[in-house]
Amino acid sequence: MSNLKRTALGYVTYEEYNQLISALSQKAFLSVKETSVYFGVSVSRIYEMIKQDGESFTIKFSHGATAGYKIDSQHFQDYIRKNGM
Repeated sequence: MSNLKRTALGYVTYEEYNQLISALSQKAFLSVKETSVYFGVSVSRIYEMIKQDGESFTIKFSHGATAGYKIDSQHFQDYIRKNGM
């Protein structure tokens, strides 16, 4: 397992991780797990931030029985810079 990187999306090789980060950097909106991988913040911490001040960087969505959040990657980056994370 030493050649693998553990992420919120599972274990990936470092080459796959680099490709994933590159792909995520192109997306305007990320899932909570993608945000965790891209910014290196735990999923539980992201949910805490959403509860505290999520309106500044999230969009709540509902699609049928599925509901959740999409995170505006630029606004989230601004938020974590502003809050010293």
